[in-house]
Amino acid sequence: MSQRWLKQEMESLRQQWRGDKIYEINGKRKTLNFKQWLDHTRKHEQFINLENNNKEYKRLLNEREDCFFFDTQKSAAIDEAIRNASQAYRPILAMEWPASDASVEITTQRLDQQPSDRDSFISTSEDEPDEEIQLGTPLDTAMTAPAWALLSSDGITLPSSPPRSATPSP
Repeated sequence: MSQRWLKQEMESLRQQWRGDKIYEINGKRKTLNFKQWLDHTRKHEQFINLENNNKEYKRLLNEREDCFFFDTQKSAAIDEAIRNASQAYRPILAMEWPASDASVEITTQRLDQQPSDRDSFISTSEDEPDEEIQLGTPLDTAMTAPAWALLSSDGITLPSSPPRSATPSP
């Protein structure tokens, strides 16, 4: 049985009741409500079974076995770092994150090399050393600082920039 079938059967019983809810009881015509109609036609047990099965389906579908939670308590070191950074001239740049207990080591290959055989099914020759980039080690001296920091502000004009003389200085 599926939940859809159960709902269709329950709706089928309700449709039967809507078409046949007027009965003559003790010589009087009486309009029966749904519960009275179920009792009078002896279909109440069938409806109760359908209703219980539907409730059981809903209960089973709403069960959540994989419960988890996030531990949102900050350590004292993080609170101190936030306090110190908030008093600095540039708080975001002054923020120093303390080492995490759950640190993850991430390594990656240089882009100019082919992937090693442990990363794919393509085998590389054994002559080439398997160089990996470690976090915190710069690739080049040019990579140590952002590109915008290496350029001097004099002599740089972009096509969309207005001429230097037209820009007011602060």
